[in-house]
Amino acid sequence: MKLPRFLIPSIITLFFIIVLLPIFSMMVVPFFSEIPGSLASDCSLFDSRHLTLARNSLGLAVGTTALCLIIGVPLAFLLSRANLWGNGILSIISIIPILIPPYIHAIVWTNLNDYFKCIFHCDVHSLWGAMFVLTLACCSGNSGWVKTH
Repeated sequence: MKLPRFLIPSIITLFFIIVLLPIFSMMVVPFFSEIPGSLASDCSLFDSRHLTLARNSLGLAVGTTALCLIIGVPLAFLLSRANLWGNGILSIISIIPILIPPYIHAIVWTNLNDYFKCIFHCDVHSLWGAMFVLTLACCSGNSGWVKTH
C-alpha cells in the first residue's frame, strides 16, 4: 500500500518534532544559553553526571554485546549445524526469551534478585547484573532463528 503524497511531508514533520527536535535541543541549548541562572545554563551537556551515565550506558551496551556473542554464536552453531537430539524443541525454547516483553523480564528479575545475590553475589540492579539479565533476555532468542540447512 502506497501512502498518498500529501501525507509524506506531515509524517516527516511529525518524525522531526517527536524524535529529532529533543535530541537537537539537548545538544544545542547548553552552548547558547546566555542568561545566568536559567535552566539551560544550569544543565551542561558535558556535566560529570552526564559523562558518567554515558560511560555506564556504553559499558552496558559493549558488555551485553560481548556476552551475547560469547553465548549466542556457539548456541546458534549448535542449533543449526550440529545433529543434536531434540534440536527442534531446543530451537523453539531458545526463541522464548525474545518473545517475553521487557517489563515482564524486569518484574521477574526484580523478584529473583535475592536468589541471584545468594548464588552469584551480584545485584541485578548493578552494571554486571544488568549485563547478565540483558544477555539472557536477548542472545538466546536470536540464535533460534539461524537455520542454514
